[in-house]
Amino acid sequence: MDMNKKDSVNLLIFAAILGICLIISATIGSYTFYKVRTSADATLTVTGSVRQKVTSDIVKWSASFSRNVPVGDLKQGYDLMKNDKELVLKFFKEEGLDENIITISPVF
Repeated sequence: MDMNKKDSVNLLIFAAILGICLIISATIGSYTFYKVRTSADATLTVTGSVRQKVTSDIVKWSASFSRNVPVGDLKQGYDLMKNDKELVLKFFKEEGLDENIITISPVF
């Protein structure tokens, strides 16, 4: 009977320690949740757009020009595209753009 009483005391001590650990864990978890929620309210969230005049010395424009030719006249189509390319470069040069800063992709 003495052994049974000792087991009861050990079980009671274990239950008390387990209960205290659960209370401490719940307190830490609650405090962390509270701090995360209150710090989220202190942040600034912005949605929308703003228009503002900006001065820049770099720009990247994309443009394209095309020709429709029959499959049998591809050579003539390439010649026409070459002529069109020269006209486009001439236009840009007349508008004050340097030809060396213009990149033209291959014909496809």
